[in-house]
Amino acid sequence: MNETKVLSLWQFWASAVALGLKEYETRSFPVKYRGTLIIHAAKRDPWDFLTLGLTPLMGTAFKGVGIVRSDQFPLGMLLGTVDLIDCQPTRLLRAHVSDQELDFGNWEDGRFCWHFANVRKFLEPLPYKGRQGLFNYVGELPEYAA
Repeated sequence: MNETKVLSLWQFWASAVALGLKEYETRSFPVKYRGTLIIHAAKRDPWDFLTLGLTPLMGTAFKGVGIVRSDQFPLGMLLGTVDLIDCQPTRLLRAHVSDQELDFGNWEDGRFCWHFANVRKFLEPLPYKGRQGLFNYVGELPEYAA
């Protein structure tokens, strides 16, 4: 059996990472772990994205990958994997990322950027209960999309 670290994110951020629209996850704390992470979409209602401020730039990014309605965001599911390759303070990277990336994160001073690479989306999301922080998934991973 394989054991893989999991990061649970609220929608729409989970899908943004799993679809390759978001290369950095901004957090209030750094992480030492480097390696494969499964991206999990928490069960939080995706309608909350309306009150959280889905911007026109974010909306355009999602439309570009075929997501036009909130019910297209999976909840309580494993979506895919990424490689966590670095973690830096936001102040060091903020001037070097795209407007879209800035829109998808909280880049205030005192926060940290978890840098993702090698995004691999699962062919079908897998129902799974999430947790806070990094946690372990034990088992075989679903098949990846082409």
